[in-house]
Amino acid sequence: MELSKSEFLTGLQCPKALWLSRRRPELAAARDASAELIVEQGREVGVLARALYPKGVLIEARGRDEALAETAAALARGPSALFEPAFRAGGVFARADLLVKAPAGRYDLLEVKSATAPDEELHALDLAVQAHAIEASGLKLRSTSILHVDSSYVRRGDVDAGRLLKKVDFTEPVKRLRRGLGAQIERLAAAAAGAEAPREEIGRRCQRPHPCAFRAHCWAEVPEYSIFDLARIGDAKLAALRERGVLELASVPDDFKLSAAQRLQVELEKTQRPKVAREAIAHLLSELVEPLHFLDFETLALALPPYEGMSPYAALPFQFSLRVGGAHHEFLADGARDPRAALADALAEAAGDSGTVIAYNASFEARCLDALSLACPRRAPALLSLKERLWDLAEPFRTGLYADPRFHGSWSIKAVLPALVPDLGYDGLEIGEGGAAQAAFRRLMLGADAGEASRTRAALREYCGRDTQAMVELLAALRKACA
Repeated sequence: MELSKSEFLTGLQCPKALWLSRRRPELAAARDASAELIVEQGREVGVLARALYPKGVLIEARGRDEALAETAAALARGPSALFEPAFRAGGVFARADLLVKAPAGRYDLLEVKSATAPDEELHALDLAVQAHAIEASGLKLRSTSILHVDSSYVRRGDVDAGRLLKKVDFTEPVKRLRRGLGAQIERLAAAAAGAEAPREEIGRRCQRPHPCAFRAHCWAEVPEYSIFDLARIGDAKLAALRERGVLELASVPDDFKLSAAQRLQVELEKTQRPKVAREAIAHLLSELVEPLHFLDFETLALALPPYEGMSPYAALPFQFSLRVGGAHHEFLADGARDPRAALADALAEAAGDSGTVIAYNASFEARCLDALSLACPRRAPALLSLKERLWDLAEPFRTGLYADPRFHGSWSIKAVLPALVPDLGYDGLEIGEGGAAQAAFRRLMLGADAGEASRTRAALREYCGRDTQAMVELLAALRKACA
């Protein structure tokens, strides 16, 4: 049985996932908006990398047999570089990002990654599978390398592929990994061909190095809130609890060794009673100065910096919601141009120069304000004043001053809000989480049609406004708890 490169890498993470992908693909979960955006970023960086070899030839065929035939024909013509050439040999089918002609009839293999740092284990393995198929096909490789995004790059003018992409030689790690590759391919091919799914233990491996598409299927018997949700739980502790038949937190033995944070989670689950440090929370609340401002940003971080002066994955604020007293101020970029100056102007004019600025996980808003002040020096005094006045509404929940079993061990606003303000939430919103908001604004940047753009903008406004409305209600809940 032939494996694709992606199937092989899936199988290394979990042979059962490989089997399911072949036999029960309908059980796989669809990629969410965040995952789709990551894939899109990878494609864009891959296309940019081709600019390094302007005489290269793209293998356009999508079908395996057609791509193999097109690759063979292109190799016979001897171009200086091939983009997405296909190879079938050694039990695998693989397509390379870049195959560049080198002296003495050899080639350099380059894999393009949108990550800002190469992962020797993961990325070298990716290259090793490609090198295995290429050399088993009869070609000789001189080197194998990763081209990754350089986070220190700053855009000046058009995006410069030569400066944005950084080359790291992986030839030696790839050679080491290839020594046992053939046996691994045979083992996984046999697993994929088996009549029954391999028996595999669930655990953190289901998220590493990539979230498994079959997690919901394999975790069907695991409670929604389980031992796997214990803070920073290690594999050894998980295995010990599983051996005792423990999945639910309420069943964790009292004598089982846990960290303080883990013990608190278990205690809350067993008692089903919140713990509220009223005096400590009241002390935090005493720091608030009227008029209160509730601020939330939405940002988009792209591998290819979209505007002048930006670096890869720098957060681009494209929207804010600000509530001051009974007034609600908002800004949403049109997606057609750099929004930073207009957003900074709107925020500075709406915020005033006094009063506490409340944000949930305020370090994020602080970074946004820092970046905006650098990009818009004319508004820097007002923006940095806002930063100095920030107060973090997440602090009581993050530090455990307010702990509730309904939070399920999380201090995310999406976990805290339904517990403390059950009548207000994100269910039913067209856009209900940050990843979806990022993907939606990216569609606006790429030029959505008028109807879609109008619906998207309305959904984005509702979502960001819900964040600041949620903060208003959570602050009222904290004050009530301390009254």
